Amino acid sequence: MSESENKKQNKPTENVLDNNDLSHEVYTDANGKRYLKIGILGGIINFSQFKSSDNDDLLIGGYVAPSGIFDINRALTWAAKNIQPKSVGSCAKYVRMMMEAGGLNTDGRPVSAYQYVNFLPQKGFKHIASLNTKQEQTSWSSSSAKPGDIAVMSHGKHGHICMWSGKKWLSDFAQNNMWPYSGEGKVNIFRFNG
Repeated sequence: MSESENKKQNKPTENVLDNNDLSHEVYTDANGKRYLKIGILGGIINFSQFKSSDNDDLLIGGYVAPSGIFDINRALTWAAKNIQPKSVGSCAKYVRMMMEAGGLNTDGRPVSAYQYVNFLPQKGFKHIASLNTKQEQTSWSSSSAKPGDIAVMSHGKHGHICMWSGKKWLSDFAQNNMWPYSGEGKVNIFRFNG
């Protein structure tokens, strides 16, 4: 329907989106509520059909503009739709799939999560912090973490890896803390640098 046809029928054009491309954007309605347009749907979509990007169900702390080849918002949107209610022991697989959903090629990826310490710099991530205690990790998460940051830890046989959504650390499930184990341990933080 064209804009002029919408006006004739008193339908506000700002509430209708043509979603035939593979892009995504954030829109704000007249009440200030933010909505996420994800271009994998196709067709004409009303705002009422979108989940708000502020919705806790999405686990995403707001829109993040694409940075080079890595679209963090797409990575986190994929995670919100695909992570499990509890751990299934596949953190590296899920974080890798988040990275791929965001547009990164993960050829040559390691099997074990702890090995991502050496792999992430090859894909444009920069090591930005090492945190040794749960207190440091909690403080850093609330003050310095940015959506798309990846935490890698050596623990057990394969280690652990997770990505910050802006609200929670996500691996194969939404974690309550960066370090999902009892006790303390070192975490290396990486941020995409392009």
